[in-house]
Amino acid sequence: MRSKVTENPSFRKALRSAHLSREKDETGGDWPFRVMKRVREIGPVTIPGFWPDFEKLVWRLAPVSGILVLALVFLFLNIGSGFSDDYLGTVISELDQPPMGELLGLES
Repeated sequence: MRSKVTENPSFRKALRSAHLSREKDETGGDWPFRVMKRVREIGPVTIPGFWPDFEKLVWRLAPVSGILVLALVFLFLNIGSGFSDDYLGTVISELDQPPMGELLGLES
């Protein structure tokens, strides 16, 4: 499987021109340094696609997400539940109410 870096046209062009210049110029001791200088002039190789862009987005949002999680944990720990908040008792009292059919005498 070929790497996407070697498929980059600007990278391939720079390597091709460096290789062809080796045949034109005399291959002295500084030839590898000149080749690497040309490669460095290209700059970083970017790989186009969905996943590299998605990875950049995720790493940009990671600190914000972490701060948000910490803030929510702090909020939920400080809310506190008193004895007046009896959620289970509310549900049970709603279940104990008779249905409308029983109240009107329409039950068969």
